[in-house]
Amino acid sequence: MEQEKKRRSPVSDPLLEAISLRIRRGEFRAGMKMPSLRTLAQEYAVSLSTVTGVMGELCRRGVLVSQSKRGFFVTGEALEQQKIALLYYFHGIATPKVQMIRAIQKELTR
Repeated sequence: MEQEKKRRSPVSDPLLEAISLRIRRGEFRAGMKMPSLRTLAQEYAVSLSTVTGVMGELCRRGVLVSQSKRGFFVTGEALEQQKIALLYYFHGIATPKVQMIRAIQKELTR
């Protein structure tokens, strides 16, 4: 884990969180093609290599999948993360941990 932090630049952590948040909010839904690397680099004013690293990390986490010569696509795993984020939002952070886990499990089995 410590080696992973050493490899990423200080710019990549906020970018990783920003893209992840957009996926969790449903701006990029399961099956959707992500914007091109160049578009994301311009949008966030970062280098192409920073965006490439972040997209690779999202692939390693199972949130995105890379298709050769087609781009990056949001996976079904991202959809599950969206459901969990919505459950946290609707149930509130004050919900005890055990109740939250049960609510998430119940929603995911629907």
